[in-house]
Amino acid sequence: VNGELGFPNVAFVTDEELHRLYEEPNPYKEIQALVEKELNDPDVTHIVTLGLGLGYLLAEIMRCKESKAKVFVLEPDMAVLYECLRFIDISFLITHEQVKFIFEKAGE
Repeated sequence: VNGELGFPNVAFVTDEELHRLYEEPNPYKEIQALVEKELNDPDVTHIVTLGLGLGYLLAEIMRCKESKAKVFVLEPDMAVLYECLRFIDISFLITHEQVKFIFEKAGE
């Protein structure tokens, strides 16, 4: 689904209640605050994330850290990655030399 400001978002229903992955109309606001708070230290050179989601966090990490950090994305759910790729062009993240993806083997 598209959020209030046009940013793609993930919507899901639990207990008959609609939830969104990002509560903010602009998910970058939420993510920029997180990266600023947690990863602002120049000594941070290696970052591990669990899953790509919609790529917002990884894009912000790469914007802030540029070539100063290597990022490892542990992707446990290829279906989520596939859905992201259907709607968002993240080729610049996939091909970035500082980003390494680690995928779980099918059936494990």
